[in-house]
Amino acid sequence: MIIRLRLPDGSTKRVETRGDETIASLLDFLKEDWVQVQAFRSLKDTEALNLDLTVDELGLKHGDFLYLKGISTKTEQVKAPDKAEQGSSVANSESGRRRMSSEGNGVQSNLTSRCLHGPRAMCQHCLPKEDPKERYRRALEQLHGLKGGSIAALEAAEAMKFHIKAQEESFAASVSVDHDAAFAFQANLVSIGFQQQRLGFLYGRVEDSSLVFVDCIYEPPQCGTYQIYKLENPEERPDTIESRKRADKLASLLGLERVGWIFSSKPRKCIFSAVDILTACRFQCEAEEMYGKDASKTFVSIAVSVTEEGMTRFEAYQVSELCLSMYKADVFVPVEEQKPNSGKIRTKEEVIVEGVECRSVDTDFFLVSVPIKDHHSWLKNNNFPVENREQAPIQPSDLSLCLAKNQDEPFIKRISDFHLLLYISNILDMDADMPLLCNAVREQRELSEEEEGYRLMIEAIARSDS
Repeated sequence: MIIRLRLPDGSTKRVETRGDETIASLLDFLKEDWVQVQAFRSLKDTEALNLDLTVDELGLKHGDFLYLKGISTKTEQVKAPDKAEQGSSVANSESGRRRMSSEGNGVQSNLTSRCLHGPRAMCQHCLPKEDPKERYRRALEQLHGLKGGSIAALEAAEAMKFHIKAQEESFAASVSVDHDAAFAFQANLVSIGFQQQRLGFLYGRVEDSSLVFVDCIYEPPQCGTYQIYKLENPEERPDTIESRKRADKLASLLGLERVGWIFSSKPRKCIFSAVDILTACRFQCEAEEMYGKDASKTFVSIAVSVTEEGMTRFEAYQVSELCLSMYKADVFVPVEEQKPNSGKIRTKEEVIVEGVECRSVDTDFFLVSVPIKDHHSWLKNNNFPVENREQAPIQPSDLSLCLAKNQDEPFIKRISDFHLLLYISNILDMDADMPLLCNAVREQRELSEEEEGYRLMIEAIARSDS
């Protein structure tokens, strides 16, 4: 199996391992560059894993992440203390060794490196951290005169504003979408004449830190119109949030994560509207909470539209870092007050665009183009209906029809469909049954004797629904 390691410097490494291998031996290759390494299952965890346990004992599966923390061996060493300090240094080192031995393989979270300068000097490592805007606000308070602001005060006021400029390159080098998943999304839009705009979440993986692969598209409950897509109101339909969490959980069991979103739009002059920009920022922030900031940097947005010739067009973009920073700083006017299909996005405060102050910015400034292509995913599209479509709701007989197809293929391949598995997850237990079933699907192997009961159960459900 393959375990993905998020190294202390933020990079990701894929390591092949066996179930009986300990985590300590798995991390042997880090000894040259990192010392006192800790491993965590999540960025939010505070308790490190026991490195003496095996992969199977920790319940790690193919494609799982381990997040590592450690101290670089390249960190500059502090010069040796003089004779007056040697006594205390020896005592401190002895106590440090005793403390480390009691903690086993753990890393002391309070270890810090001292800066190499005199007692009165300051460097970038020990300067107090502060918000630049707060510094400019203090400058404004000090520099204004009785009859108006000075030049320095005006410069400080301008420095507090966001200066809008386009981002040169995207973090995602490219995005590849499963051919069948893209066709299913497009075919539904064509069948209804683009009279109802739709959106979906892209589940897949990121390889080599920048290559995004989309293996399936989940369409959450929604009530779009010809003008704009729209998610169902959770207050009116409480099951909306639960269904999205179920899709996220199923994707994680299959070794996938949310790598972006896709949406359709009516013919218009702009590529992304103000609503599209804010929705992309919202979904990227959700991905950041689920997978961490570094993992969400490659989050992509795919727009599906119709050309003047009547052809369907797929385009992939990322929102810029500046746009995401402004969203987090609550600079933009709320999405409810933005025009649905306008290429201008309104702001609550003055921003600088090409030297001019304004409160409306072209959305093109916040877009970074990403090359798009297609591939055939390891997840087979078995033509099981896509969830939450009013025009073609899922019928009880759909499960039996899918299983009846391709009878010469192994059972595990016939159920290797994201939408089929999502339907089954409403019947089987998501915490007890689905992890075992999804593990077999992920590894594309036949069910073991202990797991054979799931095949009998699914076939029984299909017979009862037919």
